[in-house]
Amino acid sequence: MGTMNTLTAKAGLAEKLQIKETIAVFGAAVILPIIFHLLPNINGTPLGKYALPIFYAPFIAVLFFRFHTALIASLLAPLANYLIAGNPAFEIVQLITLELTLFVAAAYLLKRLNRVKYAVAPLSYLLSIFAVYILTSTGVIGLQIKSGYLINSVTTALPGILILTLLNFILIRRKQD
Repeated sequence: MGTMNTLTAKAGLAEKLQIKETIAVFGAAVILPIIFHLLPNINGTPLGKYALPIFYAPFIAVLFFRFHTALIASLLAPLANYLIAGNPAFEIVQLITLELTLFVAAAYLLKRLNRVKYAVAPLSYLLSIFAVYILTSTGVIGLQIKSGYLINSVTTALPGILILTLLNFILIRRKQD
């Protein structure tokens, strides 16, 4: 009987930790950007910078799984992408990790507000970019950002923001069905 209780406890812990889900989200957060980086650049800029594919899987995780599932992907996917594919460039891995982690935190908090449920993803992206700008420009975080970071991040990522908005809308509608 003791062995059965131990197995049940382990299964319960694995279910609570959402290990399979965490691995799947992390895998998707690594694979999607690699696929986008295999596609041709647009005006010398990687397609991933326009489309924001590294944000999709963590956002889905925020909506459907526990917070740590999205958080783990946001903390590890940029470095894993760099180690596997050389993208993003090493000097911006920390910056993207910060952006993605703040995005996940903002989405997690905003998803609870019914009034903005259809705009959680774009609002979270904009909040994360603004927060990174404030944290870096005030010296709170010692990362370097390029001049025009805030405007360039938003204008370049407009297609990705639109994709995130569409994804947000579809997933919220599907979740309600």
